[in-house]
Amino acid sequence: MKIGLIYTAICVLFLNSCGMHSINYEPKVDEKLLEENNYSLSLSDSSSKEGATKLMDFNSYSKDVWWQSFSDERLDQFISDGLKSNYDLKAALARITKARYLRSASGAQRLPTLNARGNYQEVDGGFGIQGPFTEAALTLSWELDIFNRLGYQRTQLLFAEKATEEDYEALRLTLSSEIALTYFRIIEINNRLKLLDKQIKIGNEYLNVIRLRFKEGYSSKVDVLQQESQLLNLKSQIPRANEELRVQQNKLDILLGETPDGKERFVPKKLMNYSFDYSVGVPSELLLSRPDLRAASARVVSQDAAIGSAFADRFPSFSITGNLINRDVPVYGGVIKNFTGGVLLPIIDFGRRRDLVNSNEADYKAILDEFSGTFINAVAEVENLLYQIQQRKALIVTLSKRRDVLDETLYQATKRYKKGITDYLPVLNAIESLNETEILLLSERRSLIELQVGLHKAIGGHTHQTKAALDQSVPNTEADEKAKSVEKEK
Repeated sequence: MKIGLIYTAICVLFLNSCGMHSINYEPKVDEKLLEENNYSLSLSDSSSKEGATKLMDFNSYSKDVWWQSFSDERLDQFISDGLKSNYDLKAALARITKARYLRSASGAQRLPTLNARGNYQEVDGGFGIQGPFTEAALTLSWELDIFNRLGYQRTQLLFAEKATEEDYEALRLTLSSEIALTYFRIIEINNRLKLLDKQIKIGNEYLNVIRLRFKEGYSSKVDVLQQESQLLNLKSQIPRANEELRVQQNKLDILLGETPDGKERFVPKKLMNYSFDYSVGVPSELLLSRPDLRAASARVVSQDAAIGSAFADRFPSFSITGNLINRDVPVYGGVIKNFTGGVLLPIIDFGRRRDLVNSNEADYKAILDEFSGTFINAVAEVENLLYQIQQRKALIVTLSKRRDVLDETLYQATKRYKKGITDYLPVLNAIESLNETEILLLSERRSLIELQVGLHKAIGGHTHQTKAALDQSVPNTEADEKAKSVEKEK
């Protein structure tokens, strides 16, 4: 009795002097980051304010999956297929399953355990003791988690599981973005091949005219050779484009979880010029909805719980053990019952437990700083994309005007050449410049779409992966199933 009182007094002293660790379940990034940025990252196209469609209406943005803003049913189907069949996503689901079982196992540590054991032994000793020795026993053991060491461990694994789930959502977002990028690249390459065919056809027409004029003595052999060289330059771009197309087609197969076969999965259409008005701001709340930031936040909480577990390990641990033993021996036998309570009090460990607490606190500081770093990188990513979209739109407008000017230049130069006023060089220069501008314009339009896709990803575009849908994909532990059945009964 006295010993029990002494232990109780020691525990009270520990509690009063140290106190228990408190977990911050809502970690924040560095305060100065929130103060110095009002996140009015906005971009407005003054030429399209009237009647423009807001892509990022934050009040309704969370209701739709991000890729539906492109209004492309074929793209919708590809992304839907990829989210079901991609092997990287399946591997991520397996990691969630592992995290759930680890969390469930940690919860079971707080409950009593019952073990059975049995012994059989032949005895042939002195003092006339002979015969078989048998023993069967049941042992009940239970660690009383008074200082919540095991509770902290369960919280640590619970938020590690949440981080794994957010990693899975981030991978879904990345996968859907990659499918969209690959899809639009395939369309752009096919459009480029069609444009090259058109340019080659026009180049052949000019070559026929020059050859005719050469036969009639109105043009030189140099004019013919220059036009032939220009045609060969166009034709030399086709193998590279076909090479790029095959690579992107195989990449799309892999993203969809299919064996690459180099075959076209769809008949490409004309590359659309998607016009969005990004006239709304990007608040910090939306940036924090990014799955990678949510995962980082969960890892901060998980590490905070690890500090609590290491801190609680410095306190005494209490346990209860009960045995029910049935012995059958030559001299004595019968049923033995015992019940014991134990306490383990750390006294001298040369600072080991204290250092473990300090080590976990250092890890917490590192993870929290990484969280803040990820946050400001997200801000910069959105800022850069918004500005790049603005500048890319201006570039496309300029290139479109240049194409129109070059088209008129070619017309005038051709007319003067046919009249014999000038040689073929102005015509050749106009053709080459026009061809290059048309190819560049097509490439920049695809680049603009890629930036728009990137912006959706940067602001954490939704993929409509609900918790219920995730639970259907990942098997629940036995403890989870029991908890659900209890909730249904209530």
